[in-house]
Amino acid sequence: MTDIEHRLARIRRLFTRLRELNWPEAAPSPLDESAVERFEAGNGLRLPENYRRYLLEFGDVDTGLMALAAYGTPLARQAEADPFWRLNTSPFRLTRPWSGTPADLEEAREGMGEDADHLDPDDFYDIDGGPRDGTMHLGGTRSQLYAWLVLNGPFEGEVWVDSLGYAPDGWLAPAVDMLQEFVPDRWWHPLRDEPWFPAVEEPAGGPDFLDLTGDSLAQIVLRAEIRHALDADTARAVDQRLEYRERFDFRHLPHPGAQAPR
Repeated sequence: MTDIEHRLARIRRLFTRLRELNWPEAAPSPLDESAVERFEAGNGLRLPENYRRYLLEFGDVDTGLMALAAYGTPLARQAEADPFWRLNTSPFRLTRPWSGTPADLEEAREGMGEDADHLDPDDFYDIDGGPRDGTMHLGGTRSQLYAWLVLNGPFEGEVWVDSLGYAPDGWLAPAVDMLQEFVPDRWWHPLRDEPWFPAVEEPAGGPDFLDLTGDSLAQIVLRAEIRHALDADTARAVDQRLEYRERFDFRHLPHPGAQAPR
């Protein structure tokens, strides 16, 4: 089994479990191959194979990795999207995480003084073109972190996360160990000692689109499993705490059978 097939099998299994748990967003909507081919022909490219296979079996940005993210730009809306969000077929320019040019680093040091000590000089280097060349927008968080699919070159099929809007502290880097920016793992850590807490699937943790999608779905399955394990009132209380996590202390969640707080 190829890496792509192995990853697709994992995603398939997770969607199956969501359907078993009656999760409302567990119905993928595959794209027709002719629609994908028209998109490719119209833009003069072939999409990365891992992303292409996902579209044909599960659908566009409303499923999987970006299901919990805002501001996605699906294939059907690429042509009408603002130029900043539109697919860019130029060669991908970056060779490693990027925070700007050496001149940007010097300017940051002058403006920030000692506060600039945390900036990594290796992340500041000259590039020929723009940092988002050779990428397609997948989605982002409400805190303005954006996910871009790399379309070509050595990193083809990877997802890179973009916080360049936070310059000089921003970066564009492979989404390794960054899934929590889209599906915060901290939602679940305080629940792990509860007797009803389900088994947790270890994340793949890499920047490959399918790995990240599987990790995201595993988090959604985890939430569905929690709902399934609890009575309705307690599940509702847990959902409220997950939805408004800053307002509650997860360590004091009610046990199954306990009266849900009002």
